[in-house]
Amino acid sequence: MNTLTTITPIVTAKDGQVFANSLDVAEFFGKQHLHVLRDIDTLIGSAPEAASNFGLCPYQAVESGRLYRSFDMTRDGFTLLAMGFTGSSALRFKLAYIAAFNGMEAQLKASVPAVPNFTDPAEAAIAWANEIAQQQVEEMRPLALVGSRAVDHNHSLNRFVRTLPGANTMKVKADLCGHDYLYKSGDTYRVRGGFQHLFTERLNKAFGSVDIFPTAAGRARLIEMYEAGELTMKKGCSPRR
Repeated sequence: MNTLTTITPIVTAKDGQVFANSLDVAEFFGKQHLHVLRDIDTLIGSAPEAASNFGLCPYQAVESGRLYRSFDMTRDGFTLLAMGFTGSSALRFKLAYIAAFNGMEAQLKASVPAVPNFTDPAEAAIAWANEIAQQQVEEMRPLALVGSRAVDHNHSLNRFVRTLPGANTMKVKADLCGHDYLYKSGDTYRVRGGFQHLFTERLNKAFGSVDIFPTAAGRARLIEMYEAGELTMKKGCSPRR
């Protein structure tokens, strides 16, 4: 186990099910992602019936543009993987992830409405109004969650931008260059002088590269840019305001 983590577990909901991504799990547990991938491959190889709990989710590296593997894991998939994690903090980290799964699953269950009696015009009208109100709440929920992350989380730049629905993580550093927060030195993005209150640099010893981390103020600024349409979006996506 590496140094003590200060980040918060990331889980996402998709098609009514909750997932944890192997990249986020590796970062949270202080492990190299390639080692987590190795463990997943071993699990699938030794228990093929468990493969349905691991969905391949390729991602593109920011610096090289190359595609790499990651996996979206169900709760059962995460549990199988985490069984092999040991160390003084492993149990606490596992419990934190289980709590994140529980919280997201509770949100999903709470969002399922009771079926109204549509033969009663008054009840049908109330149900229609409630549905419209719930849609508005759901549209605002991602940004409400992001707002709390602006204070509570300590993610790298790319990992934080992944919490902004539809934002293109491959373009965020170029977007920040366009606003003069960053500059490019060779193949490496660096923080411009005078903006260290928004973004900091950390040496990634495992890969010999420089990672950018937004401060609480920087995360708030990224949310402002996202809402203002100043961050590049993935094809077919638009910011949720």
